[in-house]
Amino acid sequence: MTTIFLDLEETLIESWDIPDWLPDNAEAIKTFIQSLHGPAQFGIMSWAIWNERDREAFIKKLMCPIEDGLGIEFQNSLILTMEDWAQLVLSQSGLRVAYDEVAHFGKETILFWLRHAKDFPKGEIFLIDDTVEHNDCIISLEKTRKITMKNVKKMVAINSQDC
Repeated sequence: MTTIFLDLEETLIESWDIPDWLPDNAEAIKTFIQSLHGPAQFGIMSWAIWNERDREAFIKKLMCPIEDGLGIEFQNSLILTMEDWAQLVLSQSGLRVAYDEVAHFGKETILFWLRHAKDFPKGEIFLIDDTVEHNDCIISLEKTRKITMKNVKKMVAINSQDC
């Protein structure tokens, strides 16, 4: 199964406070999703969603427009807050990370810590974000999980070359 985690700010929307849709980014993401073979599940890895209150705000205000715009459906269990990511790292790796410190480590580090996690999706995992190194990969030793970073700015540039 393929799992795609999407960042929000500067990837799909301008910011949490100004949730304006970024059409070029969205189109590049949609093109990528359509290029995949087989089913995919979708989640959020955004430091804009700190806690349950933020998750509820996302679900109420942003989830449906994003689902409609990309032609996807989010899996509720994969709409994770920073608190959820910190708890997941603790439960799966034993590393104690306070939720307000999660952002300091970076998403790539969090995913690296989870590469062997029992309670984390297996298979192909993608993080689409505006700050990650494009096509950097993390592969678990057991080869049960391949995590690939996709930089949305690079995806937009690639799409514009295809025109």
